[in-house]
Amino acid sequence: LYGSIGYNIPTTTAIIGRSFNSESTQFNKSTFSKGFVFQGGYIYAINNNIQLDLNINYLLGVTDENYYSIEYNGQQLNGRYSNSNIALSPSIKIKSDMGDFSLYVRFGCSVNFIKIKEVSDLPSSFIYSSEEYVYSSDYTIGWIAAVGLNYLIEEKFLVFTEMQLNSLTFYPDKLEYTRIDGNTKTTTIYYPKDTLTGGNGYSGLEAIQDFPFSSIGLLVGLRFIL
Repeated sequence: LYGSIGYNIPTTTAIIGRSFNSESTQFNKSTFSKGFVFQGGYIYAINNNIQLDLNINYLLGVTDENYYSIEYNGQQLNGRYSNSNIALSPSIKIKSDMGDFSLYVRFGCSVNFIKIKEVSDLPSSFIYSSEEYVYSSDYTIGWIAAVGLNYLIEEKFLVFTEMQLNSLTFYPDKLEYTRIDGNTKTTTIYYPKDTLTGGNGYSGLEAIQDFPFSSIGLLVGLRFIL
């Protein structure tokens, strides 16, 4: 059994927002994969060099990160987003012992349960105060690969460090749009669809966008040998 903590560094970015005023426009490149990650798992040894690793991890992500700022008729409109991901990652691990140290590589797939929330804060002159978009899907399949180093502290305990590559792109199949005012109303869209009705604060373009989630995770952890 093992547990680890680390940080995901994005390997892909996309234009997810913009800031502009009467003089210039600045596009904001960012990603949805960065943040602290917590992992745990169970390793089953087929033999001394080949193991099966069942990993579960939680990406804390970001909370209320700014993604756009717009000057509108002398007033400021601001947007922010939050995200998280829970993933199940079965993989095959191949290791080589060198005394108390052992090097290993592992590779496999990941089943990801992702949620992204975007909130637009609107000025007081608008008839409603804010808009909220929540993107989700049943699951998203990705791929993982990792290289790491174990060090045996004593017979039952070892520490390890790992660099992990996560490769996936999130294509949501559900959008929940909420207009927050005196009469809050939520509209749910399931897609893909051939056509989506525009207006009412959302459009087909918003419903079919993709979100970059690939990253490199740097982790340290502790393993207990049963």
